[in-house]
Amino acid sequence: MRSAALAGGVCWLAASAALAATYWGNRFQAPVQGMLVGMMFRLGLPMAAVVALSQTSERPLASGAATTILGVYLLALVVETLLAVRMVAPTTAMKAM
Repeated sequence: MRSAALAGGVCWLAASAALAATYWGNRFQAPVQGMLVGMMFRLGLPMAAVVALSQTSERPLASGAATTILGVYLLALVVETLLAVRMVAPTTAMKAM
């Protein structure tokens, strides 16, 4: 249960930060930069959590939590990507096609 709660919390925080960055990038007329900053959050936070867990002294928690974080990350990535793509409006060049 602790591994699942930790994985869900880490991935939820990463997806929330990535969606916020995408929103603000779109709001300031810089959707590509917003998606790139969002990608840094989306990839960086779970990776930092896995690296931090590998350094912990509780080996059973670290091995189970790292695997669970990777599994939850893949599911969260799909959902968060679908939400982020819908958030960014198509450009005028794409509308003309």
